[in-house]
Amino acid sequence: MTGTTIGESRYLYDIVDEPGSYFIFPSIFIRVPGLYKLQFRLIQVFSPDRMSLLPKTEVISTVFSDTFEVYPSKTFPGKSKPSVLMRVLAKQTHDIKSRNL
Repeated sequence: MTGTTIGESRYLYDIVDEPGSYFIFPSIFIRVPGLYKLQFRLIQVFSPDRMSLLPKTEVISTVFSDTFEVYPSKTFPGKSKPSVLMRVLAKQTHDIKSRNL
């Protein structure tokens, strides 16, 4: 897997105009075909104390994505249609490429 795997939350509104915190990873790539699940960790970062140069961290929550398939380029079935939520979020941030939305 390559790309940016660390991100900050974005405060955006969903399809019924409810606010929420969203994490957007626009540039993650997996080059080897197969079945995958992603693990996401929500980590709180604390300022370093006077005795340490590194910040302290605490894992608040861990979740896994659904299983998804990465296809070889010759058998890639094409992009799926973006969800309504994806379209709504794309209008609020430039982090989501709005091409084909």
